[in-house]
Amino acid sequence: MGRQTGPQRRAAYNKRAYDPSNWENWSQSKLREAYGDEKFQENLEAAADRRNLSTGNFLKGFAGALISPVTNTLGMMGVPGAIGFGYANPKDANKVFPQPHIIDDQTGEVIANPAMDNAESYLASHEAFQDAYNKTSPYEIASSGLKVDDPYMGIAPKISDKTIDTYEQFIERTQNSPAMKAGVFDPKDLYQNYVMDQDFQVARDNKDIGLEEFARQYPSSQTAKRLRDKIPYGRPIDF
Repeated sequence: MGRQTGPQRRAAYNKRAYDPSNWENWSQSKLREAYGDEKFQENLEAAADRRNLSTGNFLKGFAGALISPVTNTLGMMGVPGAIGFGYANPKDANKVFPQPHIIDDQTGEVIANPAMDNAESYLASHEAFQDAYNKTSPYEIASSGLKVDDPYMGIAPKISDKTIDTYEQFIERTQNSPAMKAGVFDPKDLYQNYVMDQDFQVARDNKDIGLEEFARQYPSSQTAKRLRDKIPYGRPIDF
């Protein structure tokens, strides 16, 4: 085999350096070329949102660690509302603001990040936990910690009336699915997404219900956001 020319060496290097299985280590210029300007910018904005949320989490956690011993002591002495004042329930920045677009590690094509579908269910889970905290006696929190019933046990669709899997059945049925095996997503978030999907299918296929009703029931869903973007200016909306 003869000595490689300059172009041949560059081609061989690019093939190794820009293998789709290694896309997360591609250069920024290569990623911009692969995504295109619009999708590349959306990824940058999501990264900025993750940094901002992480910074906010750190500052709140630091402040909470400083004041919790004082406020909890005051609360136990009978000062109303003092216990739990320094409590922090940070959101996971990677789950709230996942990168919208990724590279398929087999084909090298740009695809939508599956994690985007789980952002809504994660936020719902976080909100349910925070709501449970807010409704728990501060003295109970101080004496025994926050104990909250799993908000996903027994959850039911808001539109569909068909029988669906329980949380336990869903875990059993999907334990070998790629999403479960990946270990990236919280099973509870996947279950919430499954329940919401049951409602989406009914709303999509039933003209008497429609996607606007789905949007009313799930105002934070991507469907609701897309519908709001399409609403003509001046038309009143309730989702």
